[in-house]
Amino acid sequence: MNDEGPSVFEELFPKARKEYKCCECGKIIPVGEEYQYYKGCWDGKWSKFRTCIDCHHLRNEVVESVGTGEWPPFGDLLEWAEEEGIKQEGK
Repeated sequence: MNDEGPSVFEELFPKARKEYKCCECGKIIPVGEEYQYYKGCWDGKWSKFRTCIDCHHLRNEVVESVGTGEWPPFGDLLEWAEEEGIKQEGK
């Protein structure tokens, strides 16, 4: 993936029909819990990500803190939050 974002994307907030693992913190997203589902095409390649709601909110906080409109690539959220001095709830 490049740092410019996807050329095409879809973001949904479904309820889990089975357990998933958050791509950011590794927390298990249990059946019935709402989560962020994001799929997009970066450089002609499709990828999809499932993020727990806590990490979704943390991403929004990081984006606001950075203030440039940039947002962390999936998998780098916790590092970006640490660099901004933001702690994830419960961590």
